[in-house]
Amino acid sequence: DMVLVDGGVINNMGTDIAKEEGADIIIAVDVVTKSVLPKTVENVLDTVMQSVLIMQKELQANKRKHYSVLIQPELGERKQTNYHGDICKESIEIGRLATLKKIKKIKELVDNFK
Repeated sequence: DMVLVDGGVINNMGTDIAKEEGADIIIAVDVVTKSVLPKTVENVLDTVMQSVLIMQKELQANKRKHYSVLIQPELGERKQTNYHGDICKESIEIGRLATLKKIKKIKELVDNFK
């Protein structure tokens, strides 16, 4: 009897919830804020996705207080609906490299937590 929607619609990062639930170390991954809006929209889905991206960027600005480490892969104009083939592999690699830039800080947090 319920309609459930992915939290990305309103709370894409969820760090505030993690903090409320008592998380000690919060590693946030922001794939929205540095995303570049596509220069062209080809169809209605593109228009909707671009609108959602704009909304998410605004919401993220208010929720960015509750993290220990923030990872921000620079995904350029990649569409959030494209999870196929080489584009997906490239996005994963961009995320991996962005994480490696923060790995020293993550290890420090974990070591200090012990």
